[in-house]
Amino acid sequence: IMDMDGFLVIDKPKGKTSFDIVAELRLLLGIKRIGHLGTLDPLATGVLVVAIGKATKLNEFLMIMDKSYEAEVVLGASSTTCDGEGDFDYDPEYVKAIYKEKKEEIDVKKVVAALDDFVGVIDQVPPKFSAIKIGGKRAYALARKGMPVRLPSRKVKVHEITDIGLRVDDFGYGIMTTGMTEPATLPVLAFTIRCGSGTYIRSIARDLGENLGCRGFLGSLRRTQVGQFGLDQAIKLEDINLENLELISMDNVLQGWARIDLNGTDYHRIMKGQRMKVGGSFPGSYVSGYYQGKLVSILKYDNKFGNLRVYKNL
Repeated sequence: IMDMDGFLVIDKPKGKTSFDIVAELRLLLGIKRIGHLGTLDPLATGVLVVAIGKATKLNEFLMIMDKSYEAEVVLGASSTTCDGEGDFDYDPEYVKAIYKEKKEEIDVKKVVAALDDFVGVIDQVPPKFSAIKIGGKRAYALARKGMPVRLPSRKVKVHEITDIGLRVDDFGYGIMTTGMTEPATLPVLAFTIRCGSGTYIRSIARDLGENLGCRGFLGSLRRTQVGQFGLDQAIKLEDINLENLELISMDNVLQGWARIDLNGTDYHRIMKGQRMKVGGSFPGSYVSGYYQGKLVSILKYDNKFGNLRVYKNL
């Protein structure tokens, strides 16, 4: 491969961390400068966008993109990790909180209404087992040692929740925990969710269960979209072939940005970190700077002086 600056969309398998994928790609491609955009939990599968070479310098602009998931929330038990990996708190009584009055069947309307409450800007406390840092240490590292983990709540945005369906009985989620003689099958609420960055679907599972009084955890999660990157572009690690590997270009990601083509003089000024005068103003604050057809710099328009300054050279 000639040009190793761009993006790959990996379909992450279950059981691997996002960093495992980066480490494997570094070995495979023989390149150190590789980073991923937005962690996927080990249990989650799907779209993991990986930046390679100079494309890693664009990470900050892409981290903030919306994300879409197919999620399955198990109702009737809670988990220390808010997913199927943790220690369960299960009691056959829990699920009765979502039964219809005097009936052994789930009140679907009540469950769907509670899920709809999560659409919009919501306050969310991340799971204790998360990669968020507390005093320089990862929350999950503290939680594993049994240390108290207090994470502040933060505002996140859920744009929409669609394709809601409830699976019960044979199509439910089997759970087995200490003190049980036979597994229990719990109801599963499946849905598609589109949300802003920083949203934890595990927290939604936990909070939905709390709000309904039945407890809940995330049974499965598949990410289908990150910004403009979708599953249709995703490849499995084992299918990567160095002979015909095509990276998604950096240009592709900056569509919709204002663009300026630099002449030789301006290019040399920009490379030295100097400002450049421009006629007219630019919509949006960032401008992609090209020289001889190649992306070389991210510039910022300065309204006050009517010029462009270097934000980041690639």
